[in-house]
Amino acid sequence: RLARALTTTFPTIDKMIGGFLPGTKNTIVGLPGGGKTVWGGQIALENALLGHGTMMFVTEQTKAQIFDRALAKLTGINGHRIRAFRTRPGSVSPITAEEAQALNRVGPMLKGAKAAPLHIEHEPNLSVADVLSRVRAMAENMPYDPRYKTTLKLVVVDYIQRLVPAGPEKVGQIEAATKALKNLAAELDIVLVELAQQKPVDVK
Repeated sequence: RLARALTTTFPTIDKMIGGFLPGTKNTIVGLPGGGKTVWGGQIALENALLGHGTMMFVTEQTKAQIFDRALAKLTGINGHRIRAFRTRPGSVSPITAEEAQALNRVGPMLKGAKAAPLHIEHEPNLSVADVLSRVRAMAENMPYDPRYKTTLKLVVVDYIQRLVPAGPEKVGQIEAATKALKNLAAELDIVLVELAQQKPVDVK
C-alpha cells in the first residue's frame, strides 16, 4: 500500500505518514477561511498531474475559481490577476506577454485531450448519496473515458458539512456521512480526502 500512496503535497508530511494510503479516508479540519479548499485543490491538482485519476467535489467554489488557482500554482502568477485577465479581456491586461505565454503553456495540462485526469463536480446542493453514486460511476467509467483513460485513485470532498441539510439531526447525519465515505474508500480501494469546517471557539 505504501508503494501506491498518494502525495499530501507536503514532503515532510509524506515522510512522516507515508502519504495518503489507498482504502483510507483522511479528514482535513480547519476554521472558515483557513485554507482548506486551497489545500484540497492542491492535493487534487498535484496528484492528477502525477497521472492519478482524481475527482473533486466542490460545494462553494466554482470550477473557474479552481481552474484559476491551478493556473496560479503552475505559473506563479497571482490568481487575482489571472481572474481579471480571464473575466475582463477587453480592459487593460494585468498580464505581461511572458506571463501570457506561461498560461498558454500550462493550459493544456488542465484542459484538452492531454489534460491531467482531474474531474471536478461543482454543485452547491450535493448530498451524500450524490457523492457515493457519482464516485462509483466514475470509478467504473474513468478507465474507458477518452478524457481520462486511467483508474480512479483519489476523491476530494469540499466540504462534509455541506453534504447534509441543516436541522437538529445534523450532527448525527454528519457522522453517518463521514462513515459512508470511509466505507466507500475501502470498497473502491481509493484515497478519500474530506474537508471539514471547524466552528470558531469563543474566547472570553
